[in-house]
Amino acid sequence: MTLQAFIQQYTGVAHTGDTEANKGQCVGLVEVYIDTLGLTHDWGNAKDLLANANSADFQMFENLANSVPTAGDIIVWGASWGNGNGHTGICVSADLQSTSFVCFEQNDPTGAAPQVKTYPTYTGVIGWLHPKILDGGMTVPNTELATLFAHYNVKSSVELIAMVDEQLKFLADARAQVQLLTEKYADYDKITATATQYLQQYDDLAMWLKEITGSPTDDIAVNKAEVVTRFGNESQLHQQLNDAQKSLDGEKQRHLGDVADLTKKTNDLDVAIQKQQQENTALLTQLHQLQDQLSQQQHTQQKISWIQHLIEQWQHLLKGTP
Repeated sequence: MTLQAFIQQYTGVAHTGDTEANKGQCVGLVEVYIDTLGLTHDWGNAKDLLANANSADFQMFENLANSVPTAGDIIVWGASWGNGNGHTGICVSADLQSTSFVCFEQNDPTGAAPQVKTYPTYTGVIGWLHPKILDGGMTVPNTELATLFAHYNVKSSVELIAMVDEQLKFLADARAQVQLLTEKYADYDKITATATQYLQQYDDLAMWLKEITGSPTDDIAVNKAEVVTRFGNESQLHQQLNDAQKSLDGEKQRHLGDVADLTKKTNDLDVAIQKQQQENTALLTQLHQLQDQLSQQQHTQQKISWIQHLIEQWQHLLKGTP
């Protein structure tokens, strides 16, 4: 993504930022730009960016009369701006022959969405940060990172990491649900044991009726009639037997339904967990690959800096030759 492409993507996009605190603020747009370059987050208010910037990623320049920022540099205003918090934006163009410069910024005036704005003077500007990665002719670490951002509909690595964290939380929640289902299965075993106990009691009742009536049959209905005749309590005994049978049948139906429901939920969760694990594994693999590519690019940049340093030493020696 070039600087012009970055400007085109974010112009007019209100509340741009990579944290809840900086969304809509001037630093929010600059931090998203830094994320796009694949550089270290620069924390603090706008006026603090020069002091807090990572020297491995940026070269710091003071606002001197004989220098101007270049396209892609991060311009920083001091405490005389932004109610003491300063201001910041991304240089689009500047010229030593002019007191004005063009900047891509947000929140000037307060609440304004990202826009390209011309500032007539450098009043209040304390300096600017030059991303060293621009010296190698690169504007983003690699195209695969941009592809990942587009695929997962995020605008920065911070948002991508937050999305991964959210998916990991989903997996943790899913495991908790599986644990609950496992505990419910344990309850089902207890209920099954209770139902078995009811059946045993039913058999015991049949045996008891057979014993007290002296009947040759195990048929509860036949023996019950004999008992009722003997004890004159047919209505009460009939009701107790019916209630016991209904209770047992109801428990069986309810628990069969619970088992079917729990089985379906467990299967659905297993499918969701497997799918999410596959996606997260692929995503983590891509992130590791990108990290390796960034390390290679940083190594290349170090070689370029070393070669430039040798050239400067050689030129200095040539100048000193009589």
